[in-house]
Amino acid sequence: MKSTNPKDLDCGFWIAAAAATGGAGLSAIDVSFVATLAPSARALAGHLQGLKGGELRTVEWRGQPVFVLQRSNAL
Repeated sequence: MKSTNPKDLDCGFWIAAAAATGGAGLSAIDVSFVATLAPSARALAGHLQGLKGGELRTVEWRGQPVFVLQRSNAL
């Protein structure tokens, strides 16, 4: 007689496969999201070039003032 115990049906394999697929999908989304947070080359080459740590600069974007504070010298 066959057992209907979930361990006998190898559920562990399917749980691991689902977790691996979900982890791969999550990491792909995470990498693309973090990449959007970096400033573009156009932004770095423009008004923000030469901004030093602790310096505040006001620039205009779409007709509105935008305040940019450089918190560290990492730029």
